[in-house]
Amino acid sequence: MQVYKSHYAPPVIPTDISYPQLLLRHNPDDVEPEKVIFEDFEGPFKSITYGGIRTSAALGAAGLRAVLGVQEGDVVAVLGTNSVDYAILGNAIMWAGATMCAVNPIATAHELVHYLAVATAKVIFAEADGIARVEKALEMSPGLKVKPIVALLGHSTPETARYTTFPRDVLDEKRTPLPPFDLSNRDSRNVPAVICFSSGTSGKPKGVFLSHYNVVAYQLCMRCTEPFLYNAFQREIFYAPFSHIYGIIAAMTLAPFYGHYVVLMRRYQFEKYIERCSKIRATVLRLIPATAVSMVKDPFVRGLDLKSVDTVMCAGAPLQAHVVQQMKEMMGRTDIVQGYGLSETSVTFLRGYWSVKKAGSVGLLSTGVSARIVDDDHNDVPHGEQGEILVQSPYTFMGYKDNPEETASSFKDGWFLTGDVGRMDDDGFMWLTDRKKELIKYKGNQVPPAELEDVLLSHPNVKEAAVCGVWDEVQQTELPMGYISLREKASSATEVQKQLQEVKEFVDSRVSPHKKLRGGLHYLEEFPKNHNGKLVRRLLPAKVEEDKKAAQKAQRAKL
Repeated sequence: MQVYKSHYAPPVIPTDISYPQLLLRHNPDDVEPEKVIFEDFEGPFKSITYGGIRTSAALGAAGLRAVLGVQEGDVVAVLGTNSVDYAILGNAIMWAGATMCAVNPIATAHELVHYLAVATAKVIFAEADGIARVEKALEMSPGLKVKPIVALLGHSTPETARYTTFPRDVLDEKRTPLPPFDLSNRDSRNVPAVICFSSGTSGKPKGVFLSHYNVVAYQLCMRCTEPFLYNAFQREIFYAPFSHIYGIIAAMTLAPFYGHYVVLMRRYQFEKYIERCSKIRATVLRLIPATAVSMVKDPFVRGLDLKSVDTVMCAGAPLQAHVVQQMKEMMGRTDIVQGYGLSETSVTFLRGYWSVKKAGSVGLLSTGVSARIVDDDHNDVPHGEQGEILVQSPYTFMGYKDNPEETASSFKDGWFLTGDVGRMDDDGFMWLTDRKKELIKYKGNQVPPAELEDVLLSHPNVKEAAVCGVWDEVQQTELPMGYISLREKASSATEVQKQLQEVKEFVDSRVSPHKKLRGGLHYLEEFPKNHNGKLVRRLLPAKVEEDKKAAQKAQRAKL
């Protein structure tokens, strides 16, 4: 067996403390309790300090128990945008020993039906503009075993005044704070702290269980992987949603531990984001490739003072080499770093001084990570050849909630099957070359083809449906593209286009914005299938054309 191991020295990761216990016991950079660590990007401009997040989490945990009856092991779902209130609530849920379930705040009622079925939450918090969607989803879910208590997160409106509200009704300084969830006599690897949603290697979104051990491991190991980035001295604007694993780890939990300053942005707008980065003298910019492309192309950016920025961290997809070069030319001494991970685990990190020499690579294995590269029979491939990436690490998730079959199929002899295809070079750097699983990533957001196909097939005039991702060079991201055949044949090409437009509008009205068919919807008479009648997405016309162009590009490179 050929196993690649991280060359970063791993810390000792305790198995007998919870994430809240870690916060109380350790202060790695001797941060003053009065230092502000979270602040809202827009009104009402709340903020909270390093000491305050601990106090508020303890009071919030006590309130969750007293007001809503939340007990250890309960699931509390949150449908909200980034805010100080959400950061406090998330920490309070874990402080109480409950499991925080982060739900996409822009999910439609149709999508929430599935999320609620998976979460089996005792309580679901939603912001004012999400309450109606939650209530509608509950009406559409008569089969739920337990109907959750619906509560409000943030500011109330006349329409939401009747709901129990966090923090108004839950945070009470007169209440006795709850001690941090105690795991001193238990194995933290078996106790869930967080649920986020991932499509795994197939199908609808699944609930990814992260244990307290996983969360603690992220806090301790990320410092070993990149000490120049993970410390109390960073300042940043953060827009990745708290509903995503990146938001949960890089902001909601890391800032309370390390004590760096984070301005929480509810809704990303490029110019407002980059302008505020300049204003607060940000030291780090956390981007997705599409934002990086906007930076190098928009002349507005060149008029801003970004000299304070030491690091540009890109996640969601590898930055192409020419974008890295343009970023270096524009940002000068700034390090361009990248990471590769999934909701289920973290894998690699590319430090700044390698960003040009190894441009296109996703970096070296992160602290504590072991990896294998295997063929379709799970045999190790010769060094340097490509194959599926398998991972073992302290970050690797517990399993999918209430889904033992998918959990079992995601592991092979204790190794997590990432579904991504890559290779290792002679210096130990990993390069992603393909995606074995068919998950689409639009600007860092997961778009499962099977989920969109289900929505397409729910239209009464759709006979067959297929969805794939197509690469957009300008935006540096994949776009979801669909194909359908019709139950009732159209009389003309004009009628076909009319039907396609109607179906596309039908789908787009039922899914979150990042899942819309931005690559278009096309008519297909015959769908490519294998001998068992299963759809073969890689043989859809758009994917065949992409492969053809890639082969031509590779051939030209050899000349």
